[in-house]
Amino acid sequence: MKSASNCEPLLRVAMFNISMSDTEPDKILALTSSFNNPRLRRLAAIIQHAAADVILLCEFDHLGAGGDDGALANFCDNYLSVGQYDQHPIEYPYRLCPATNTGLLTEIDLNNDGVISLPADGMGFGHFHGNFGFVLLSKYPIQNENIRSWQHMLWNKIPNTLIPRDFYSDEAIDILRLSSKNHLIVPIECDQQVINLVCCHPTPPVFDGPERRNAKRNHDEIQLVCDILDNADYLEDDSGNRGGLSMSKHLLF
Repeated sequence: MKSASNCEPLLRVAMFNISMSDTEPDKILALTSSFNNPRLRRLAAIIQHAAADVILLCEFDHLGAGGDDGALANFCDNYLSVGQYDQHPIEYPYRLCPATNTGLLTEIDLNNDGVISLPADGMGFGHFHGNFGFVLLSKYPIQNENIRSWQHMLWNKIPNTLIPRDFYSDEAIDILRLSSKNHLIVPIECDQQVINLVCCHPTPPVFDGPERRNAKRNHDEIQLVCDILDNADYLEDDSGNRGGLSMSKHLLF
């Protein structure tokens, strides 16, 4: 990203659905502990070829409450820092593994099948807490203390919500969060300036029924991104701060 002004920083960014997820926890940790997995080598080669300064990796299993269980460090150390298929090694000293709603079991039968279980009855679809989360890698410092999150925002709080009230029970509507993973503003320090990344990975608008609950959630998750960018008055982040993004420099992931 480069603004119209020549004094603004040049920042190369990318987003990649890396699909490093499994139905059981610790499988990705074990997978990344190796040094010569062909699939991981190919994924690493793509990332090395893109050579982004900042990259959002979607569907990378990690700790659901936030933090790295070791899998991301393994992938960086064992694959990205080693040249793959004639590509140059790449280093990302700054890493973020945010908390996610995926696999966070509710106490409500969200899909009305008579059983409260994962993955369907999680705040976000996932076989365990942290399944299908996203992580951020950066060559530039991340201002962790200034990250803003809307992980806990309820779906029914967004204006003109499309939440299917004829499908979800009143009890479900009272507790169901909008973000299937998380919605974040992540400040990156680049050339003595701060650029805010707006990061999310909305649920796919498929894999549902005639109620179109995933399609409607996808719509409202994207609307939340727009509202964050527009600094909408109704917004309140997980720390109780009002509004969205008020700074002029931002990138959307």
